[in-house]
Amino acid sequence: MNHYNFMSPYAKKVMRLSAILVWVPITLVLLIAFNILNWLFWQILDTYLTIASSIIIILLVVIFTIIIVPFYRYKHCRYAFEKHHLRVRNGILFLDEKVIPYFRIQNIDIDIGPIMKHYRLATLTLYTAGGTAKISLIDRSEARKLKKWLNNEMHIEKTNEYNKNEE
Repeated sequence: MNHYNFMSPYAKKVMRLSAILVWVPITLVLLIAFNILNWLFWQILDTYLTIASSIIIILLVVIFTIIIVPFYRYKHCRYAFEKHHLRVRNGILFLDEKVIPYFRIQNIDIDIGPIMKHYRLATLTLYTAGGTAKISLIDRSEARKLKKWLNNEMHIEKTNEYNKNEE
């Protein structure tokens, strides 16, 4: 059984703030546009009914994006270090687990957004020839340590792989 590491406890706050800043304005704009179009042209629903349904939709979006999604994302997203590879698991409805051998890693980046910066969090992005894997919303100091450690492991594994091929 693997020992999995999880996101930082502050990750839920960052996900909630991001959802508030992205999904609530988008939902408001779409619902205002729908209400205006309904009032001017369509008149499908009564004005009070459209306003009431808009409020219900906003509440559902808020509950889903601010409460449910961060909870499940925090619960399911994790990573584990094994002897020769890294295991990264992401997803909410569809879980995606990637196993990345250390010698396949080509580049490692640390991404820090404005909200993440306030909570001292970072996202570690690992690049391979086959794609990318992200370890999201971990402590910034931990991300730096992991980057340094992974760079070291990456070079050790590449050297071992090169020596195997020469024999």
